[in-house]
Amino acid sequence: YDAYELLGAINYAKEVYYNHKDNWYGIIERGMSMD
Repeated sequence: YDAYELLGAINYAKEVYYNHKDNWYGIIERGMSMD
């Protein structure tokens, strides 16, 4: 794995979590429905 790609994914997740809560909860709902 490339550390910079992982860091980018983490930073993107933080951006969505803190600034776009409605989208974050949509991601959670989709993930939970696949289990």
